Amino acid sequence: MLLSPTPRGARLARLLATDWMRDRVRDRDLPHRVSEAAEHLVAELAANAATHGRLAGRDFRLALLDRGATLRIEVTGTRGDDLPRPSRPAPDAEHLAPGVAARLERDLSPTAVRKALADGLPLEPLVRPAAFLAHRLTVKLPPLPPFRAPEPPPPVRYPLRNCDTCDHAYRGPDPHHCQGCASAGVGSGVPDTGTDEPSLVEQGRP
Repeated sequence: MLLSPTPRGARLARLLATDWMRDRVRDRDLPHRVSEAAEHLVAELAANAATHGRLAGRDFRLALLDRGATLRIEVTGTRGDDLPRPSRPAPDAEHLAPGVAARLERDLSPTAVRKALADGLPLEPLVRPAAFLAHRLTVKLPPLPPFRAPEPPPPVRYPLRNCDTCDHAYRGPDPHHCQGCASAGVGSGVPDTGTDEPSLVEQGRP
């Protein structure tokens, strides 16, 4: 709804918000502090629109939106046609990515990178903020850390199996026999003679 940018219009905006919130509190059983917070928010925004954003012949806009679990309050000044438009962040992010990667490669923490970007920023507006931040990332860049050999791979942990011969549980590369049975020649194709003497195959005889 459109309201005049005057103290009367700001007061009317607060009354409308109070009435609108009263219905929401009753229907949803919301705590009273939610209604009070919304009323104070509308009063503050409407007063700012009527005092600082005043333009002769134009009204400010109040929008009260109920979106399921969210209650949205919007107050637009009399210069609604000159609202700031969000810029595309992708080019700026691509411009800063090499500097951020260079600092992370030098074992700097994300907190240190954030500090390099945000600490001591100038108070005056920046013409090219992305280029300014990219320059801050490249100056005073620490040297690369010394080469470190990669960590050896962890030892292979074989799954727990049951031996086909003795039925004991074991872990090992052989999928059928435990280490004891494999060392005794079980499953190797050597026939068991039932004696301690070597078989003909073990002696190399035909």
